[in-house]
Amino acid sequence: MHCRRQTERFFFTLHSFLSLCLCFSVVSLLPDVRAQAPQKPWTKDQIIRLLKGDVSPTRVAVLARQRGIDFQITSETETELRQAGATAALLTTLRELAPKPPAPPPPPTLVIQTTPGNAQVFVDDKLLGQTDAAGRLRLSQVQPGEHRVRLALAGYQDNQQTVVLAVAQQAQVTAKLEAVRPVAVAPPAATNFRVAISRSGLMGHKGCWGNISIESAAIHFECDDKSNSTTFGSTAIRQIKIDHNSTVQIHLKTGQTYEFTPPKDGTPLGEIVHAFERAMGRP
Repeated sequence: MHCRRQTERFFFTLHSFLSLCLCFSVVSLLPDVRAQAPQKPWTKDQIIRLLKGDVSPTRVAVLARQRGIDFQITSETETELRQAGATAALLTTLRELAPKPPAPPPPPTLVIQTTPGNAQVFVDDKLLGQTDAAGRLRLSQVQPGEHRVRLALAGYQDNQQTVVLAVAQQAQVTAKLEAVRPVAVAPPAATNFRVAISRSGLMGHKGCWGNISIESAAIHFECDDKSNSTTFGSTAIRQIKIDHNSTVQIHLKTGQTYEFTPPKDGTPLGEIVHAFERAMGRP
């Protein structure tokens, strides 16, 4: 009985020992996770410390290729590295290893829609294009921020709006242009003067006193005694002259000449001449 118990203890101890050895063997075969963990890229300060710590630029380049770097090579950074002892070859290596800068966000888009089309588009008073026949224009060169948009088309009133553009977003300006209404210009009112009229062979009369009415379309004279009257269009006038500072001579394209003489205390000659010129469309 005693021998049997000793035998059982021996085999139990042997079993425990073998199990422990097996566990140790398995653990020893597992990879060292901590040793194989990827190392972080070098920072700028770490590279500078290596250079200042008498590590050669060639060696620093090797270390940088093994782990990479996490900084950009700007002009300021390059100056700091050169002051720490970096060579041109090391700087070239670091530029190759530097992380690529993030892509810039897409610019905003401004869509213009006008009715009618073919309108000029001004952004902050700068002409950037013209809408097509359908009234559409797409702009992608306008920077983010607030802008003043003015739409112009001949024969229509300008349309002006304010728009705010955000990065990578689209904004739209829609406008229905209003036609410019022509301003009705009333014809000048008739101007009446008291004058004496004379013309060679005027129906047997040398002349008479009466009133002359000067309108934009026609000039009409009638004697006080109703014995004679004359009407001719303003477009029939060829030339206007002042004779001896007392008479206005009207030369017609037909070759006829009329003379209008105001009373000495009547309307000045210049005012009568100006009335004739207005009727002819002159300023």
